[in-house]
Amino acid sequence: MGRSGMRWLPDPGERIEAPGEGSRAEIETWLRTVVDGVIAAPLHRGDSVLVEGPPGIGKSHLCRAVVAAARAGGSWVLSARAQERHRRVSFAVIHELVGPSEAADPAEIALERVDARCALGPVVCWVDDAHQADAASLRVLRRLVWAARDLPLMMLISARSYPRSEGVELLTGQVRCRVTLPAMDTVMVGGLVRRLTGRAPGPRLSAHLQGSGGNPLFATEMVNALEAGGLLDRAGAGTIELVGDPPPNTDGLAALVRGHLSQLDESVTELLGAMTVLGSGASLEDLGAMSYLSSASRWTAADRAVRSGLAVWSDVKSLDFSHELYREAAYAQLEEVDRVALHRRAAELLRDRGAPAAVVAEHLARSADDRVRGGAGQAELARALRSAAEESSAHAPAVTADLLGDLQIVVDGSEAGYDRLTVERATALQRSGQHQAAERLAEAQLAVSQDPQCRQELHELRIRSQLDRGETSAALDSIDRLLAGRLPPAAARQLRALRCWVTAMAGQWREAEQTATALLGESAAEERRQIESSVLTLLSCAAHLRGRSDQASVLIERQLQLLAGDDSGVRARRSALVWPPVFELAARGVGPAAEAVTRCREASADVGARWLDPYHCFVSASVAILAGEWDDASAELDAGLEMTEEIGSGWISTAIGQRAYLEAHRGRLTDARQRLRLFEERTLPLQFGADDPGWAELAVLEVTPALPEAVSLAHRLWAAAEEISPAWMLSLAPDVARVALTGGDLGLCERMASRLAGLDVSGCPAVAPVVDQLVGMCRADAELLTAAARAFEGYGVHLLATYAWEEAACVAARTSRPDLAREPLERAVSGYQHMGAIPDRDRVLGRVRRLGLRRGPRSKHRTVDFGPDSLTATELRVARLVRAGRTNPQIASQLWLSPRTVQTHVSHILAKLGLRSRADLTGVNLPD
Repeated sequence: MGRSGMRWLPDPGERIEAPGEGSRAEIETWLRTVVDGVIAAPLHRGDSVLVEGPPGIGKSHLCRAVVAAARAGGSWVLSARAQERHRRVSFAVIHELVGPSEAADPAEIALERVDARCALGPVVCWVDDAHQADAASLRVLRRLVWAARDLPLMMLISARSYPRSEGVELLTGQVRCRVTLPAMDTVMVGGLVRRLTGRAPGPRLSAHLQGSGGNPLFATEMVNALEAGGLLDRAGAGTIELVGDPPPNTDGLAALVRGHLSQLDESVTELLGAMTVLGSGASLEDLGAMSYLSSASRWTAADRAVRSGLAVWSDVKSLDFSHELYREAAYAQLEEVDRVALHRRAAELLRDRGAPAAVVAEHLARSADDRVRGGAGQAELARALRSAAEESSAHAPAVTADLLGDLQIVVDGSEAGYDRLTVERATALQRSGQHQAAERLAEAQLAVSQDPQCRQELHELRIRSQLDRGETSAALDSIDRLLAGRLPPAAARQLRALRCWVTAMAGQWREAEQTATALLGESAAEERRQIESSVLTLLSCAAHLRGRSDQASVLIERQLQLLAGDDSGVRARRSALVWPPVFELAARGVGPAAEAVTRCREASADVGARWLDPYHCFVSASVAILAGEWDDASAELDAGLEMTEEIGSGWISTAIGQRAYLEAHRGRLTDARQRLRLFEERTLPLQFGADDPGWAELAVLEVTPALPEAVSLAHRLWAAAEEISPAWMLSLAPDVARVALTGGDLGLCERMASRLAGLDVSGCPAVAPVVDQLVGMCRADAELLTAAARAFEGYGVHLLATYAWEEAACVAARTSRPDLAREPLERAVSGYQHMGAIPDRDRVLGRVRRLGLRRGPRSKHRTVDFGPDSLTATELRVARLVRAGRTNPQIASQLWLSPRTVQTHVSHILAKLGLRSRADLTGVNLPD
């Protein structure tokens, strides 16, 4: 499946389905129902709808009516219309939607403003002609569509069905509902004629209008053309009929629009020509600067354009075309000499007005002809494109890549700086997540480039693109082909260091560790520091996988110290800042790991390594899962997966497995299965060989329940784990052993206990009690299981403690010692309920019930899953800051979370408290 169809976040809850072959009236009713559902819903969830269809079919008219009704009902409405002229202007649609932002990341500012508005009540956000939106705006719109899952936000997107760019397909692939607007039926065409003429169409006129194919704009233009030609006449009471024989129309709607334009006088034509070049919302003052019309003539021409139906007043002094097709037709009718002159005038006017460089460059490009190419005009255009690319580079790499592509067309491919330009463009493509496009561009330039530095950078970029999207075999092949050539020794060693990392990520970490150690031994003293900075992350990960997380912490700290004084940007490109919490979790437990997450997030922000944000989310989720704070873990995983979807990362196996694991243990089997199916279709790699998705599949089978299949999978997972790493065996063991025992396969459990007993777990004391847990399960030793549970709790590892308490309760019940079973049972049940793992709670109660132990009346053991006392510690901190008036970005900055994670926390808080908006939090008493 391509990325355009991917969604790692299954839709929560049910939604009304779009009518498949419904009439236009049914679709309008359905759309109003969806919008009203967001506006009037008791909770705060939103929705998203795409309305698509060919030009002139009435998409904008339908959406405008629905949005107007929402505004009349008291909803806040945000709206914007994408313009073809602004496709290279970063965040053009977003700035129109929520207002411009100068100082900070426009994407984050836009999300903050929408979030703040949603805090006050439901918001309807409509983007028209989205097929023309700039790439930066499309990314923000995708994030708003995702945000609509957790905010009272109705995202309404209208766009042509085709042609559409990849960015538009990525956006439209994320909406919850899509509807294609059908053609008008005969009755609706008759109603259109009544609105235009005040009379119903006669039989001949009705038959003639069938040629419009039910397209409203086409039918309107047909009626206008017939009226202008004197071919309509009243035919009895309330009827208008076709008289005479209309000329044949073989060119369809376009020909009718051209005919409509040809009937206008010269001043109106001149005004429309200036309008079509300047774009939407042109002021009469600007149109005057673009034309030779006097002030009085402009007002007269504007009035005639509006009365003709071609234009509308966008405000008291600005004009816009009433339909994009009219603008396209008016532009097509411009003589080339007039078109060139108008664009030249527009470029000068807009430059003087301080317009974005991309807008000026667009007009310069359209004013270029053979007379200016290669001369001053080309140089001016190149400067404008370069300036526009620099303006967009910080926050809109996709737009930067487009602009640099335009610049490559303008300049001569043989020029000295062309190689460097290609490197810049490929880098922008990679930063925007367009890895395959970056790789293709790099390969094409490598075939012709003679610049050694650029060739090296292009090779590295191609390999990084392959690695980022998880194509380890391709990356290794690219590295090996380079190593087979003639490289300087230092460059070859750096490449071998990179090969070690790719090999380790692909699961062959032992081989990679040996090679990396040898590399350190080979390197000269002056080169050793550089090689160390390349391989210490790998060596630390290898130590952790071997079960020596204490050594891993020492090695990664050494790596960070090596990079601390670097000012070349290498520290920002390394993944070293992701790993300290991972090692701390196994070596010292939940508390130190959580502190390390905060430190590493702060350090990443300081060095500008924002590409690490999703991976910090994943690591934080791992800590929260073992801590038993599954709501917090879900928030971090969802935020991280959204971010990796944007950047096109293929390294999501751990996050997908964990998210599906949580869903399965919370009884959301459909969501878990869907997530795992999508991952399987992508054929992405397993990080360090660990089969987290398989682990989640085991949870699905256990909860279903399908114990024979679960036991079979447990055998396969454990056999693979023994070959992968001790760390993975320790992670997998509690679940696999429980499935083995409940499925009657004591032999597998004993084999696992024997294997774990032979491991050196002294370097990972926070998870080492897994060994005692497995031995206790095999020997039916309640005391050993209790000791393991208490050891886990000492490190804050409440998930594994809960699993151990369950086994201790079952062993005590099996040996007819109910007095010893009560405390473990209560701890297990309360732990599962705190995590929301209701199937696990029911499982342990069922196991002890079959052993003759009953817990007692439910009322004595009822837990809080709604209201202030149900909030997690993180949710409480977020709730207090929301109540204090902080925005999501402010909260994220204070707590060192991502804004998207905060948004998800706010959603959970409102759901648990039964509130509609964050403003309602002011009246809630929160626990201390």
